[in-house]
Amino acid sequence: MTWPGYVGVLTALAPGRFASALNQAPMRRRTEHPWLRPCDFALNAARVWSRDARMPPDQLLRLVFETSADFAAARETLQRTPLSRAVIYTLVGCAPHERCVIERTEDAFVSREDDTAAANDWVPNRPGWEGIARSPKPRA
Repeated sequence: MTWPGYVGVLTALAPGRFASALNQAPMRRRTEHPWLRPCDFALNAARVWSRDARMPPDQLLRLVFETSADFAAARETLQRTPLSRAVIYTLVGCAPHERCVIERTEDAFVSREDDTAAANDWVPNRPGWEGIARSPKPRA
């Protein structure tokens, strides 16, 4: 499979039902020093591989498009299914009130219905996570 085919997994439209996109979540940080970022990256990757029974976020999104009958069913599945790593989903339905951003960790979620934009960071920022779109705090 090539990159254009994979993009179809990360963003999709189910005509008459809903549309969704997947965004990269912030990186879990166990350390604060910028030089230790590679260690956090490696530990996060090892944690994903150690969770064999949990679904990767991109595969869950694909499953939702294949099996969910409507916005409500898609939202419930995206919010409740245990995942192998954190992710941010943007989901919209066909009715005016059907829209949300679902910020997922492996076992929990925060869902927003008003601020429905996502930029690779939690809203608001959470301790222990480093957003991809922002620079690390400078050390004094």
